[in-house]
Amino acid sequence: MNDYWLSVLVAVYLVGMTLYGHYRGFIRQTVSVAALVISIVAVNLASPYVKTFLLESEGVQTAVTKAVSSALDGTPSDWEQESQPSAQRAYIEDLPLPEQIKSLLIENNNSEVYEMLGVDRFADYLAAYIVEMIVSAVSYIGVFLAVYICLHLIMRWMDLVARLPIISGLNQIAGAVLGLCQALLFIWLASFVLTIFSTTPWARAAFAQIEASPFLTFLYQNNILAKLAISILYRL
Repeated sequence: MNDYWLSVLVAVYLVGMTLYGHYRGFIRQTVSVAALVISIVAVNLASPYVKTFLLESEGVQTAVTKAVSSALDGTPSDWEQESQPSAQRAYIEDLPLPEQIKSLLIENNNSEVYEMLGVDRFADYLAAYIVEMIVSAVSYIGVFLAVYICLHLIMRWMDLVARLPIISGLNQIAGAVLGLCQALLFIWLASFVLTIFSTTPWARAAFAQIEASPFLTFLYQNNILAKLAISILYRL
């Protein structure tokens, strides 16, 4: 049994993913996978436009800038007295902000960023940069929530469609096939990684079991992902 544990594990995984796909159905499986991809793509495509719209809104920019200036606990005249880079760095390090944001403020405290933000003073740079970060975060979260709500409504509608008598059986069969395909992709990816680490002891032990099992040998020799990767490398 110890010599075939990998074969048993792979077989159980394939069966488990097939049953899971049958349980969820093709429609839910497809929508759940597509929802993640669509959310990421939509947020990255739409959030810059939402950010630009908010920044061009005078009311939004004024309100956020006022809140930021108040939170920084200082006035522009106070900040301008600290014109030396070392003093500016010390001022930033004392701000009640997360370390990651402080690092960004220090790193981007230069003339190029000043020009991009349309400012020429240290005080204005701090306010403008933090306003940009806040508006970017709000835009990203807002778009994500909007996409999530829309996709959630679509998924609920898909569930209703999937319960129709004629569609239900086909939906479960197709879901089982999709679950099996997903399992094969993950197994092929794992075997591709195994090939990369083929010189390590644990990989050699796994290869010994693959070579001893006709089932695993068939899966390994018909690895579509590995063949695709090799064909891409040959084109380079």
